[in-house]
Amino acid sequence: MTTWIVVLAVGLGSFLFRAVPLSLAGRLDESERFDRLIRRAGVATLTALLVTSADHGAQAGNDVALAAALAVGFVLGLRGGSMLRVVLAGSATYAIGVGVLAVLP
Repeated sequence: MTTWIVVLAVGLGSFLFRAVPLSLAGRLDESERFDRLIRRAGVATLTALLVTSADHGAQAGNDVALAAALAVGFVLGLRGGSMLRVVLAGSATYAIGVGVLAVLP
């Protein structure tokens, strides 16, 4: 029974997460400040995910691979690379680094 309560609660939360912004679309303040806030929300979300992933990677003992991946992503971000390129390049660097570290004695 507890499992079904959790499933229904997650489903309801997911529905509300999608429905509430649509129902408030015409009523929200559409000032320049609001537009800047909404425009940066996606980048802020991805940054939070990156920080969480970096923390997890550091706990796994892959410090060198993690540092290399973060450096590559940081440089690409500074040079104006798209979020997709930054994430793909950082992920590839991390995967290669972990692979190389696993082969080394």
